[in-house]
Amino acid sequence: MGSTDRINGFNSAVALKAPVAACATAEIVLAGEQSIDGVSLVDGDRVLVTQQSNPVDNGIYVVTTSNWSRAKDFNGHRDAVKGTRVAITDGEIYAGYEAQLTTENPVQIGASELTFVLLLILDPNDADAVRTVAQNISSIQSASDNAALAQQAQEGAEAAAADAQTAKAGAVAAKEAAETAAASIDPALYRKTADQIETADIANSAVTTDKVEDGAITQNKIDPSVQLGGPSLGSNSIIRTNGTTIDEDITIPAGTNGMSAGPITIAAGRTVTVEGTWTVVGG
Repeated sequence: MGSTDRINGFNSAVALKAPVAACATAEIVLAGEQSIDGVSLVDGDRVLVTQQSNPVDNGIYVVTTSNWSRAKDFNGHRDAVKGTRVAITDGEIYAGYEAQLTTENPVQIGASELTFVLLLILDPNDADAVRTVAQNISSIQSASDNAALAQQAQEGAEAAAADAQTAKAGAVAAKEAAETAAASIDPALYRKTADQIETADIANSAVTTDKVEDGAITQNKIDPSVQLGGPSLGSNSIIRTNGTTIDEDITIPAGTNGMSAGPITIAAGRTVTVEGTWTVVGG
């Protein structure tokens, strides 16, 4: 038969254990008098530990001023089974709860990983207790919601930072591409003034009829110093015209032929030197 104890109850009972004063809400040091869940625990108090990093260390302990020991009803291989319960009498969060052991059988204290689920046990006629527990649940839920929102905000900030980094990389790449393109352009070809364009800059047959829009080149766009023949008349320039007065010195080189429609007047002080052939029609 099992032995009995005023504090620890029936040592061999496994369904229910003597109540504990508080339940740890986080990992704690298993030594010394301390405050847990708002309860100031002193030597001799029973406490339920459920949050240790090594679940083997969870269970019911008795508070001492030095290192704690497991309670006598929760320190043997036959002291607990899956479903064993213990009531929690005090605490800002867990007062009025029962903790139920969820570890699979066989449960061996000191060897098995001990896990608990907390069950809310309330007297429906105790309005203050019901209200307090409801407020505690609301606080826990709010903390959970705030943590979730904080996580979402952090993830959003990280995504925004990644997008900004990508955009920055794209801008750098675009700048480098523009600089490369600019470096490949020969400034000498694109910075010449009107009097610097040379024959070598224009390939043979580069300028054709279909590349010059009608009316694109007009008389007022041609430097007056450039002497042009008279205008062409009729479709397909069927009639070519020329001036009637020569007001400059002209030499017709040897081996070339020149032709004008007459009559032609050579202005005073001007000469026409004919080394090749010059034909005046109608002169």
